[in-house]
Amino acid sequence: MSYELIGDSGESLGQFASGMGYAALIAAGKAQPALHSLFLHGGSYDVPACVTALRVMEGHDDSAVGDTARALAILADGQEWIVISNGVVSDPLEPAEKSAHATLRKSSPPIASPDDNSPAAVAARRLIRRAAEEALTDLRIANVDDIVAAYENEASADAVVEILDFGPLDGMVEPVSAALRDVLAAAGQRALEDLHIDDTAIVDLVNDDAILWADTRGAELVGKKWVDDELVDNPDARWAISESTRDDIRELVSNSYRDGVTPRDLAKQLQEAYDFSLARAKVIAQTETAKASVSGSLMGWRRSGVVQGKSWQVSDDYDQDDECGDNEDAGVIALDDDFPSGDDGPPAHPSCRCALVPELYGEEGGADETGETADEDEA
Repeated sequence: MSYELIGDSGESLGQFASGMGYAALIAAGKAQPALHSLFLHGGSYDVPACVTALRVMEGHDDSAVGDTARALAILADGQEWIVISNGVVSDPLEPAEKSAHATLRKSSPPIASPDDNSPAAVAARRLIRRAAEEALTDLRIANVDDIVAAYENEASADAVVEILDFGPLDGMVEPVSAALRDVLAAAGQRALEDLHIDDTAIVDLVNDDAILWADTRGAELVGKKWVDDELVDNPDARWAISESTRDDIRELVSNSYRDGVTPRDLAKQLQEAYDFSLARAKVIAQTETAKASVSGSLMGWRRSGVVQGKSWQVSDDYDQDDECGDNEDAGVIALDDDFPSGDDGPPAHPSCRCALVPELYGEEGGADETGETADEDEA
């Protein structure tokens, strides 16, 4: 069997390998990440990266591999997309990249949105809310008396914060991680389905990514990280409820000193504080599920080999001047880059309803169905 390369004209560019030569190239190319999509799906939109990797392989010890790599690089150079055919040019093997690209050009692109009402997300919100309610209640019980006692002894607000016991929050880690795994995996699979990619190997990789992300985030939520199967303090944790609780208690104690609040009144305020409330537990559940849903989509996009970038899209009812607007103004950025807010995708804050839009290889400049960019239309 011979193998030919189909270019962006839709016609054969020429033969580059026999069956044995192509098999040898695949085996040797496993060390070149840029070639994974090409070999896995039979095509790619990241042709420059493929050509660069093939040039590296030209010096392979196996001359058959080097010759095949050289021939394929010569044929592929300068193309926008390539498809490897088994010699039947009229019916080439169509890769996931080509299918996804064509689909997105004909319809609205898939987006990653925090507004996830899938069964996995609904269940996760319920489970995380329950875990948060229990943990915040235990946190209140463990700390209110000590805070009031320190206040009575005229300890500084900073000193009061230092005695806080966040141990009760550790009970959230396992149930939160378990719930987030399901949301991430479901969102990642939907992202792949939207791109017409159903390769089980890629799905498995996304599932592995989901487990790692969920375990990391579950610990980070309470200001911790996993080290040798043990939870330890993580000073760099993002969106940690322990840190925001510290800030709120510090402010409450400081204001109480300023206003001459009695210890009894401070105790009452602490009992009713938002930091320990059911309302906060609900917001935590919504925010964490939203973040996991968008992150799951990002995992699918990364593993697909299709998506090269992303852009931030504010919600239809957006009417504020905040970080979300700055993120949208940033336009298309690389898939692994962060937006100006420091986030890799929505939500940028609790209750954020913005969305994330993928940018496919070959879609630079926002080409429409005619192949003209928005700038050309305006000109």
